[in-house]
Amino acid sequence: MYSAVADVTADEDRASAFLTLSFGGLVGEFIGPAISSGLMQATSPWLPYLLSFVFLFLAVGMLICLPETLPPTRKEVEEVEPAEDKASHAVKWQLREYASQLKESLEMLKQPGLAKVLVTFLAPVPVLIAMSQVLVQYVSKRFGWSLASAGFLLSVRGTINMLLLLLILPGLSRALLSRAAAKGQHAAAKDRALAQLSAVVLTLGCLVIASGSIAVVVAGLMVSTLGSGLAPICRSLAAHLVSSDNTAKLQTLIGIIEAVSSLVAGPALAGLLAAGMSRGGAWTGLPFLGLAAFLCLATLPLFFLAVPGTGQAPAPAPAGPCVRGEGGCRSLGAQCPAHADRGGSTV
Repeated sequence: MYSAVADVTADEDRASAFLTLSFGGLVGEFIGPAISSGLMQATSPWLPYLLSFVFLFLAVGMLICLPETLPPTRKEVEEVEPAEDKASHAVKWQLREYASQLKESLEMLKQPGLAKVLVTFLAPVPVLIAMSQVLVQYVSKRFGWSLASAGFLLSVRGTINMLLLLLILPGLSRALLSRAAAKGQHAAAKDRALAQLSAVVLTLGCLVIASGSIAVVVAGLMVSTLGSGLAPICRSLAAHLVSSDNTAKLQTLIGIIEAVSSLVAGPALAGLLAAGMSRGGAWTGLPFLGLAAFLCLATLPLFFLAVPGTGQAPAPAPAGPCVRGEGGCRSLGAQCPAHADRGGSTV
């Protein structure tokens, strides 16, 4: 989905588009916990699970109907295996294509700037698990709430998320984009600032949740939710650092990183929760203290990231006559990079 949205949006609008896409999931996050908790109290805990499978199949059916957003290039058309080839050859060819695309995706990690952004994608899955499964168990065991009652807190998080993605972040995005344009900066500078702000707020919220009062926990939940736009913003930031032809490969690489993170996040948070509950007292908030420390490490590279158009040396001047005069820095028939920021044009 993110690849499709990236194909049909401009660079400066990509972050807002990703936030809007995330809003669709948050509508379910807002309605789902309230309905599930109500059904668990009124009927059976199995009914919400059965309904989730029904809605999942409906969503998959809608995805199948989506058209291709990026037409194949000439090279891709020429490389398509002829229809008369044997099925075994076609399968082998397809496997080679998958292996080649995976290799190209992993090679993106060699780009230092992109690698700094991709590290942050180790964080969204642990945050999602902590703010859903772990939070409900934490509140239930520490404050004596039932699981159904604690589930209503997720609706509070969903409400704030909806306001964040519909009003707060788009407004900040427009303000930062105007500021970046006034300073002659790339649109990626706006996404970097939003990502850094989201990382700080999310980390502070996790620290507050680890406190010993339910009122403070709810306040911490609200604060951490204000940083929940970190993942879509970082997706937009990473897309600025690759060409449009590599957008799908980038999303594949992000998916791999999140999958690796999910393998560790669940057991790690469950272990911290068990350890905190066994010790009791202030140690009960150990999962969120550990998550805050992990967020500091995972998002720290964002504060050392140089985006296009800022903090970079100008391109060296190639030999040849310039369209602006003799002894310039670009051959005739192309834009002169030395004059591009002053309104240079192509000939």
